[in-house]
Amino acid sequence: MDRNPALQRELFKQFKGNPHVARRDVAYLFDRTLSNSGQPIWFGTQNYEPADVFAIQCINGAQVVNILRDQNGNEYGELTEDSIRMVSKRLHAYGLPPIDKQYQNTVKKNKIRLKTGRAIMFLRTVNHLNQ
Repeated sequence: MDRNPALQRELFKQFKGNPHVARRDVAYLFDRTLSNSGQPIWFGTQNYEPADVFAIQCINGAQVVNILRDQNGNEYGELTEDSIRMVSKRLHAYGLPPIDKQYQNTVKKNKIRLKTGRAIMFLRTVNHLNQ
């Protein structure tokens, strides 16, 4: 199912209004469906983990600052305070913790160091742009 966006979209339709399905599971499924369809995610629940970076995938509507590029052409940036609040509200509505709590230690895990110690977000890769 993980690589079948059509099935994921159908499950999402069935699950989103179902009172027996945890709202947090709906949020994870929605983000996974968007990610597997090549679209920016909504809740910040999906990660991008090449060999030396742990990052949130690109989040719809989120802004980043301090953009860095690694040796492979991947671009990363820190979520702005406004974006952290925006995404955290989305997460709260689905019973999930705020984005900065989920990813508060990401910078410590990374070889790329950013100033604020906040979560970083993956923007794109050169290879992705050429596809």
